[in-house]
Amino acid sequence: MKTISRTASALALIAASAVWSETTPSAAAIIFDKPLTEETPETLQCVATRAIRSIAIVSEELVVVHGSHNRHWINRLLHKCAGLNDDMVLKLEPWGARVCKNSRFEARDRFYDAPFAVSCRWGGFEPAAPEQVAMIKSELGKL
Repeated sequence: MKTISRTASALALIAASAVWSETTPSAAAIIFDKPLTEETPETLQCVATRAIRSIAIVSEELVVVHGSHNRHWINRLLHKCAGLNDDMVLKLEPWGARVCKNSRFEARDRFYDAPFAVSCRWGGFEPAAPEQVAMIKSELGKL
């Protein structure tokens, strides 16, 4: 009997905490912690280079890839890419005609004719809706 009441108490506590935690999560929490669409998106391992229109650096850990036909992908880099910022020129190192998870890209300052000093590795490419990209833009003041 005590086991049932303990279980019921635990369930009540979990339910109560769920009610109290029903505040709208911040965009940063959604971006960094959860899948970006209601149904779990299938993360792509590679994206064709011809499908990439532009790349926006959000942070040292997050990049938005703008594609043709109003497609977007969020890429959480494999590791924090120290020194990467939104005012850099990228040099992609594709595998064939694709940019793939774990492939490398380099970055350098846009305004100085210096060698490419920052080296990063791509993570998986998570499909994102244009609204999600707009949310990232407004919340983080980027892109």
